[in-house]
Amino acid sequence: MIRLICVIILISAAWLQTDAQAPVPSNTYTIHAQKERRSGFSIVPTVLLPSTMLVATPDNALLVLIPQTGGEWTLKRLYGWEASHPQEQTLTIKGNPHSNKDMSVTTDMVQDPHGAYLLVRIDSRLGAIDSPNRIREAVVYVIDLHSFTIILRRITTNPLLASSQWHFSKEGLLVSKGIVTRLSAKTPSLNTVTDAYDAAVLTLPDLSSTTSCHYSQITELHEGHWTKPIVKNVDDGCAALLRSAAVSSLEDLPGHDEETPIDLSMLGAPDRSILNVNREKTLAVVECRTGHSYADGEIFMTKSRWIAVMSILDGRLVFYLPLPHNWNPIPGVIAFANGKNYLIIVRDGVKIETYPLK
Repeated sequence: MIRLICVIILISAAWLQTDAQAPVPSNTYTIHAQKERRSGFSIVPTVLLPSTMLVATPDNALLVLIPQTGGEWTLKRLYGWEASHPQEQTLTIKGNPHSNKDMSVTTDMVQDPHGAYLLVRIDSRLGAIDSPNRIREAVVYVIDLHSFTIILRRITTNPLLASSQWHFSKEGLLVSKGIVTRLSAKTPSLNTVTDAYDAAVLTLPDLSSTTSCHYSQITELHEGHWTKPIVKNVDDGCAALLRSAAVSSLEDLPGHDEETPIDLSMLGAPDRSILNVNREKTLAVVECRTGHSYADGEIFMTKSRWIAVMSILDGRLVFYLPLPHNWNPIPGVIAFANGKNYLIIVRDGVKIETYPLK
């Protein structure tokens, strides 16, 4: 209780700080690229782009994926980011240009546990989520992290690659699960959704599928509540796939990281999300926001916003950084260099700020 009170007092005092009193980065570096393209008003129809993504590699490099113009992204790898002149490498990632402003575009980056390959995916979706005509398409890149070269680019509607969920198991196997078809049957009192799934282990770097599995999952919306999913039509390959993914049920595919026990309630923010957990599972980066909602949740007025670094071992507040009260995403990760941990954040997609952690 005493620790909780101290943490709340510390955060409350930090809310009163001015920008001049905020923690000062030990190093600031601007990447040689255009600022991330922000989604906003445009005279012509414009596809909304996702924000910049940031990950740290096992060999202590930073990977930054920055949305640019014309359906392109810039992928940067930075070594020596803790110094004033990092080593910067560049790859151009080309999406599949779309002019339909209703197209939903998302990106994700995932690296294998050994740091050999990086997967970059640009997903495009169009149409109602329960429509059989919903478009799911992806541009998938496989990048060799040893040479930092693109070794595969594929445009695909394969449900194992487009809009799928994927995850690396502890053994380094890439397990993927995607919806093949979605059928919705509605009555005045009931909505039944039947999803047909493909799941498989994908090999690298060619992304071919092995140990495949097919099944259906049925859920019902009744009186405003979804029922527990019912799994049917399970084929013989699913048992082997569950063993490969190290999960006990098809609902748990494609797998997940071990849950990190950490109590975030002491942060005093109802709106909070974990941005990153370091490889050693000792530190977590959390973004927090407080404020008030109006118009049945359509409008939210931010009172305070900040990034915190928490110790997973003892729940201690390690670091606190006030953020602007807007909704511009600011990615943050924990990286390691010179025998210590650092919080790394990226503003506008190009401005790297480095904060040493005690």
